[in-house]
Amino acid sequence: MTFEDFEKLLDKMVEEERGVRTSKGKEYAGTGDRLGNFKRLSDELGISPEAVCFIYFKKHVDSIASYIRNNGKVFSNEAVEGRILDARVYLSLLRAIIEERK
Repeated sequence: MTFEDFEKLLDKMVEEERGVRTSKGKEYAGTGDRLGNFKRLSDELGISPEAVCFIYFKKHVDSIASYIRNNGKVFSNEAVEGRILDARVYLSLLRAIIEERK
């Protein structure tokens, strides 16, 4: 992959992430606090919002690891590209939790 092709791919991924953040964010968090679902589950389970976010993130990492271990075989209806997208979004959300805590 050329440097130019890689930059185009990253641009495409950023756009995909924006779409996911917008659509899924409203579904999971509601209309008020963008981090609301992490905070609600944090309160329910007695763990930090960071831990909740990491658990969600780790699910996608586990799926990506399975894809790698199994030579590209996917065992669900979601492509590995979607898992990578979701993992990147969760890392962004983790950053937001950390920033808000400061």
